[in-house]
Amino acid sequence: MSRIGVLLFVVGVVGLVSFVAVVDAARPSLRPNRFPPGLIPSPATDLSSSSSAASPPWTNYTQKQYWFTSQKLDHFDLSGNTPNWSQRYWIVDDFWTGGDGTGPIFHYLCGEYTCPGVNPDRLFPLELAYEHKAMVVVVEHRFYGESQPFAGQAEPASLNNLVYLNSRQALGDLAEMQLEITNQIQERYHPRHKNKWIVIGGSYPGALSAWYRLKYPHLYVSSFCVCV
Repeated sequence: MSRIGVLLFVVGVVGLVSFVAVVDAARPSLRPNRFPPGLIPSPATDLSSSSSAASPPWTNYTQKQYWFTSQKLDHFDLSGNTPNWSQRYWIVDDFWTGGDGTGPIFHYLCGEYTCPGVNPDRLFPLELAYEHKAMVVVVEHRFYGESQPFAGQAEPASLNNLVYLNSRQALGDLAEMQLEITNQIQERYHPRHKNKWIVIGGSYPGALSAWYRLKYPHLYVSSFCVCV
């Protein structure tokens, strides 16, 4: 290539680079990570919400612990001589308007563990209670936690005693407790009040809630169960 050709080539390259630089400077919005003047955020600016959301109303509740002292050990003993024992349960009535006989009652079942009443990590029953103005009754399963039919014995969980640990007896517990609480409500408010009961449970308690609705359809109007 001649000297003139080389010179023309260099001039063309320099001109092209200059043109690209001018165009780029004229269109700053196309460059990455560049904000228009006056809109560059300060490093100290908090772009998140400055106010935290209020807690849902159903998280503000009080649960009271009770004992059902006349629970039957064997619901299928026709002699009528079966021993009684004390079963633990809780009541949350912060949202209930059932004094007039209209508010439903949610029977929330605990399973094979020590029942804490309403589990603070599982407030769905209280959310339902708030929405439907319901009472929540939480019941501890027999032979778990402090609901021990043979409390005080040297071996409360002996093989002879564990014959009473089964789902049929647990369903009988629910029926006896439901009748007892219904009687208390009628004595306190009105003998004709018949608040509707709905049984709720998940996993094994979910199976119990479904079986309970099938076995005692005259006591409960519905079952809400989650079983996986």
